[in-house]
Amino acid sequence: MKSILVVLLLVSDAIFTYSQDMLTPIDEVTAANNSQSYVSSVNITGNLNELVIPVGFPDKANTISFPILENKPLYPLVGQFPDGTLLSDYIAQNGGSIPEDLWYEPALNNYFTTVSGGLYNVNFQFIKKTNNTRYLTTRDFSDFADLNSLIVGLDKNKDSAVVINLLGQILNEIAQNMYTDNPNVFNDIDLLHFTFQGITKKEFWNGSYGGTVKYNMTLRLPNGQLLYNKPISIQINTGAVLHEYMHIIGAVAGYPPTGNVSTGFNGFPDRGSDKQRSGGHYNMIWDRDIMYHNSSLRGLHSLYGEAPILSHDLIFLGWIRPEEILIVNQSIQLILIILN
Repeated sequence: MKSILVVLLLVSDAIFTYSQDMLTPIDEVTAANNSQSYVSSVNITGNLNELVIPVGFPDKANTISFPILENKPLYPLVGQFPDGTLLSDYIAQNGGSIPEDLWYEPALNNYFTTVSGGLYNVNFQFIKKTNNTRYLTTRDFSDFADLNSLIVGLDKNKDSAVVINLLGQILNEIAQNMYTDNPNVFNDIDLLHFTFQGITKKEFWNGSYGGTVKYNMTLRLPNGQLLYNKPISIQINTGAVLHEYMHIIGAVAGYPPTGNVSTGFNGFPDRGSDKQRSGGHYNMIWDRDIMYHNSSLRGLHSLYGEAPILSHDLIFLGWIRPEEILIVNQSIQLILIILN
């Protein structure tokens, strides 16, 4: 049986800041209202089928080819395959670039099985028009931009972001084209993840955000036939899929629970120093939390280069069982004596 041991260690020549999550009791809600423990009321288990769909526009040349991963000398790609091969070495061995699904498809498939201990398993499939191209909209990006300028002109509260303002039209076109090639493509699909690599953050969503979720998205054929009516994630790069996905899982699980201070999110919140300044949640274990909002320094040799889920959230989801938690009741002083 595996156990989880959390130890706070103070070192004389360094000062470490730590997450408030690690200091909050597991039963924080019981302490708040003496009625509900810090666990989800929903059973977050099962086997799901999901699609990752890179989106392209006919007049944007850099959005037509299927996305690739390539080595960048000043920003090396981190992570390794289960056999120990580094991603950067694998790319170098294959001419300096690889289709991104060769890395992200096994990475995404592996992630939830690993962090949930096999309780929650997802089969991710990347969708391509051909081996080297994405599915494209039938209209040019410039057409959407022209339409968006009219929308922004009529609604001064909207920014100039094309994708977020016209998301329904753009995704319906992609879905219709996919259906034309394969009428069964959306059968038994639980979630869709759309990526927009090649456009700017300003074109995506006001220049500040690289991803978001919609908790219910309806996609239809021109004749009104329903293709899909479930949650989606949208992001510029595939690397954000897991972070955005966890917003959805948190919402399904009912986070934050009754009695907890509202985070302003429906689901697990973004965490990081940017949220501290706006009065939100502050978390300094940023390389150990997939919900950290800005960036994370993931290990060069980490499996698939992904940040894990905070243990506090794993407990909430039920992916850490009570019998797997080793409770340490001694004082910090006693722990330090034992360590010394």
